[in-house]
Amino acid sequence: MKNALVPALLVLAFTILSTAQTQTAEPLSVAAEQVQRVEILYVPERILVRVALSPERLEQGYQYKLEIRDVRESAEGQRLLSLLRETSVKPSGHAYDHRTAVLLFDKDGRRIASLYFDQFGTGGTINGKSGTISGGIYRWAKSLLQGVAELDSVPRIMMRLVLAAATCTAIPILVVLAYFSWRRVRRELTSWRNGAGLASMFIVLALWVIQATRWAVMSSNREFAGFLGTDWREIETFLPAFYAYPALALAFALKGVSRLQMLAAWFLLAVFYGAFWYT
Repeated sequence: MKNALVPALLVLAFTILSTAQTQTAEPLSVAAEQVQRVEILYVPERILVRVALSPERLEQGYQYKLEIRDVRESAEGQRLLSLLRETSVKPSGHAYDHRTAVLLFDKDGRRIASLYFDQFGTGGTINGKSGTISGGIYRWAKSLLQGVAELDSVPRIMMRLVLAAATCTAIPILVVLAYFSWRRVRRELTSWRNGAGLASMFIVLALWVIQATRWAVMSSNREFAGFLGTDWREIETFLPAFYAYPALALAFALKGVSRLQMLAAWFLLAVFYGAFWYT
């Protein structure tokens, strides 16, 4: 009896898994005759951002926009219409760094579908559902965008990277120098000024560690959506500002060279964070 039960359970489990896999792939339910206008939004992949771009951030901070006003009157539009029925998404719930968007509109200007792709075109979000995307719409969009990435200023990108590297290196050095400068004059300061100065050093150094770690993780994982996850990315992005401003005020409690060094470290910290603020 037990021997017969095991194969039955295996068959049942296989059937359930097969059914679940079949149900998870959701087709793009848009008829070709509905589509009148298409917009393609694009942020070049080599541009670094603070956290992975959500669909909303991509629409707000795109670098390039291409529009086909009437898909039926262009060969490119006809190619797109033939790809609609092949497109589907298998929801996974993962966060993606969206770089390319294809937005479909009807003749009345209403948006009828939104497709957002990561830098590889294999993942993204379709109509609010994130997951693995199949179909040729991403390749179609990239063929139209061919050469656009080269239009982006390479010197500007390099300048940001050099600026980020230089400030990342200088900030901890300045904080350490400020600490030793403070030790030489700490007996001349009141206890509250010593405490305020040390607090300024700690805040600046902690914010430097957070940003440097984020940069390192982003470099190795382009799908990085923040330490707190996708739902908390806004808080994680702007929370440092609430601590940076008090650090500036606290730095004035120091004296002489240590004060100047901490003010310089704070300024470089602002530049270090700003080097990643593309959106």
